[in-house]
Amino acid sequence: MTINTIHPLSSLSPEDKILLRQGTDSRLREIICANIATRFASSLVDFRLAVANKDLKNDATILDDFRRLVSLTEYESYRPLLMKFKEHPCKLSEVENLLAPGLPDFLCESSSTSGREWKVFPKHGQSLHHRAITDISGKVADIYSITHRDLLQVVTDSGEAVHAIPLTASSTARWRTTMNWTIETDDARMGSIGTCSAAFNESSRTSSFLVPGHVAPWATGLIAHHRPFLFIHALFALADPHVDQFRVLYIPIFMDIVHVIQAEWEVLLSSIRDGTIPDIEHIGHVQAHLQVSTGYLPTNGLI
Repeated sequence: MTINTIHPLSSLSPEDKILLRQGTDSRLREIICANIATRFASSLVDFRLAVANKDLKNDATILDDFRRLVSLTEYESYRPLLMKFKEHPCKLSEVENLLAPGLPDFLCESSSTSGREWKVFPKHGQSLHHRAITDISGKVADIYSITHRDLLQVVTDSGEAVHAIPLTASSTARWRTTMNWTIETDDARMGSIGTCSAAFNESSRTSSFLVPGHVAPWATGLIAHHRPFLFIHALFALADPHVDQFRVLYIPIFMDIVHVIQAEWEVLLSSIRDGTIPDIEHIGHVQAHLQVSTGYLPTNGLI
């Protein structure tokens, strides 16, 4: 088999340079227009003065003003504002229109790979939709989590709760936004499983919330502890002979699930054969829903 060598570009063509610059300028202008009235933008005094009487959408000098007057920033520039989300109570008057208009839909955590304290980033729903999540074919063992560490309640000065913000991973925020899976409706879809499962009958398809193409029950994503989370994904992936792909966010997750399969092989086979979910730690809140789904295992009772 011939393997073609791919040589990275050392420079862009003049045409590509123009396209890149146009795309960058267009996106930067959108960001400026959308966020000029936020509390963070109000601290950019020189820039605000320079553009005060200009047409933000059409004036060609706006971008030059921004690049000249707004210096590069790092996380520490935003930390004092973001810490307001950690205050108790978290007041609407303190966090509304902070870095973007309105309130964020999620507070997303960093992975702390720098060895420092994890960081949080406000995320708004319109920036989280991800087509790759729904762009699947065949039977997929999709290894994703939709858990959250905390649910922050935003309250008015009188103490009335007006908004709840999940503290979670960015991947969870993308999944929940793209699939319209709100935390408030989690219980309604807890026992769901992929539409392609061979043993599903038509009444099952119409009476349950279904995740097209997925083999594991929807409730699997609500398991917060890593090993039982991987075990349940492995159980349903092994039980379905039609699985043709695994999808993971990071390669080490796939390596971990292979290690779980090797270590728990006999238990997994026994569970598939008997159509039961074993009593393992940290799945009590979803075990009943997972057990219901074992009745749809394509190999249930055949091993």
